[in-house]
Amino acid sequence: MKIKIKGFTKKNRFLWLLGAVLLLLANNYATAETIEMAIKEGNEIIRLPEGSVCLLTLKTDNQFKPEWPPEVYALELMNQETGKKINIAVQSRKVGSLLKKGFKDAFTFNKNTSLWEGLVSFQLSPGQYRLTAVRGGCTRSIGIGAAIATFDFPFDIPFQVMETEYVYLGRIEMINRERKSDDEIPSGDTTITRISQRQSGFATGTFEVAITDNFDPDMGKFREKYPPIDNHPVAKRILPPWEKPKKNSPDKEGEMPPKPVDSSNQ
Repeated sequence: MKIKIKGFTKKNRFLWLLGAVLLLLANNYATAETIEMAIKEGNEIIRLPEGSVCLLTLKTDNQFKPEWPPEVYALELMNQETGKKINIAVQSRKVGSLLKKGFKDAFTFNKNTSLWEGLVSFQLSPGQYRLTAVRGGCTRSIGIGAAIATFDFPFDIPFQVMETEYVYLGRIEMINRERKSDDEIPSGDTTITRISQRQSGFATGTFEVAITDNFDPDMGKFREKYPPIDNHPVAKRILPPWEKPKKNSPDKEGEMPPKPVDSSNQ
C-alpha cells in the first residue's frame, strides 16, 4: 500500500524545526536572567531613568564550512560585582518572533555567502561587567527533518556601564576556521556526537576574533534602522581585544577592568 506523506512532510518538518530551535534556546537561557534587545524598529527610543543602552555590531563568517553560516542567538554577560549571569537574546525566544526570524530588521544575511551581520543593543544598570560568551548556530533542512549545529565560544572581556548614556562598544568579527592544534578553543561542543557538529566545522574549528572601532559606519547603520538615535549623543568605549580565557581560573573577587578610553560623538 502506498502512503502519501507529501503534505505531512512539509508540516512536520516545520514543527520539528521550530521545536528544535526552542529547545536549543531554552537550554542556553536556563541558568541566567534573559533580556531582549533594547531597540526595535518602529519603537520610540528608550528613555534612560538609569543605566545605559549599549550598542555594538556583530559579524560572523564560516570560512571553514561556508555552507553552514553561523547565526548568533545570544550574548552571555556577567555582572562582575555580583557574579550574576545575563543572557542578551539577540534573537527573541518568543514563538511569534521566531516565526518572523526574531529581530529581522537588525540582521543582514548576505546571499550566496556564509556572512551574518547584526546590530545589537541592550540596556544595563551602572556597573562592571564582562562579556563571557557568544552563542549561536545554524539550522539546515535535510529531507523531512533538519540538522542543527551550535557554537558556544568563550570570551573574557571587561567593560563598564555608566549612568544614563548611549554607548558604542565596537564591532566584533568572528570567523570560523579549521583548528590547527588541540590548544585552540573549539567553536562548539566536541562531545556532542551529532554529525552536524563536525559537518558545520563548529566541533573541528575555532573562531578568529577581532574587536575594532568602526564607529562611523556602524552608527550610520544604527541611525538608518533607528532614526530616533539621531537625537541623542553616543559615547564610545571600545571593548578590549579578545584574549584566550584561562581554563579553571575563577574571577578574582573585586577585580576591576582596565579604565576604558571614553570619547563622545554626536
